[in-house]
Amino acid sequence: MKKLLLILVLFLFLLGPGSLGISGEDCISFNPNTIEVKLINSSWKIVDGTHWIYDFGNKKDEAIMAFRIIKHYKMNQQCFVGRPDSSFEYLLASGQGPSGKYPGEDCIPFNPNKIQVKFINSSWKIVEGTQWMFDFGNKKDEAFQTYNIIKKYGFSESCFVGRPYASFKYMKKTGYFSNKPPILINNCRKVYPRPRIKFERSNSKGRIYIPVLNWKSYSNSMFIVYTKSSRTWVDIYNAETNEKVYGFHGFNSNEDLSKIWFPKWGMSGKVYIIIKDRACKKTYRSNNVEWTSSEILERVIKK
Repeated sequence: MKKLLLILVLFLFLLGPGSLGISGEDCISFNPNTIEVKLINSSWKIVDGTHWIYDFGNKKDEAIMAFRIIKHYKMNQQCFVGRPDSSFEYLLASGQGPSGKYPGEDCIPFNPNKIQVKFINSSWKIVEGTQWMFDFGNKKDEAFQTYNIIKKYGFSESCFVGRPYASFKYMKKTGYFSNKPPILINNCRKVYPRPRIKFERSNSKGRIYIPVLNWKSYSNSMFIVYTKSSRTWVDIYNAETNEKVYGFHGFNSNEDLSKIWFPKWGMSGKVYIIIKDRACKKTYRSNNVEWTSSEILERVIKK
């Protein structure tokens, strides 16, 4: 009996604190009450004592934002699928999926009841309809494991700090999975004007801003919750190829139309947007606009 206990203690020691996590999952526990943001070796990190949890490089603001999110949701378990080269990571709050809201967080909603694992373009993916959510390459088992984890915790939002190159990602649940649409505030007879967009600016993070100039022409009722996300989706397309490059499916008001952006590709290009009212099955396409990277603009200014 003593030998058995000794073997068990040795086994737990080798695994390390918190490694067992929840049954069948690979989780490491930490204390959200003692975590700190520290500059270590010229890199901003979230640490718990001597344990480095996340590394943000020179992105101090993103480290602070992630720190506040962890504290807000009381996250205390960092979990992985497929270590050491993990294909999926998520955080838990005492064995539960985080829920609620935090000001300024960047989340994309989805319906966990509609996700599937599919083999597309020689790669295993988790998808919702035509939307590719997570890509696992040739790791079929990890794709299905992640699928089961999403189902288990009822995750319904993918959240990010610092897109398009997110330095911190997490999942949370909202509890809203109904397929039954709410009663529309306004009827579908109303026709809205064509959206007018312009190239406003680009920044050092690679974001190109193209606000909708006539955003006040659209009713706030277009952005009520409809099924799993906003009633109205806004998608951005490459005007030369008609390929979608980015999208917003969680707007809450018409003012959000004035804050549209997308991650740049190349040094310049041309785009348009489509506003899709899913409840009334109507679409509104904007004008085309040309955009230019800040790198080119800086060269022009210096000349």
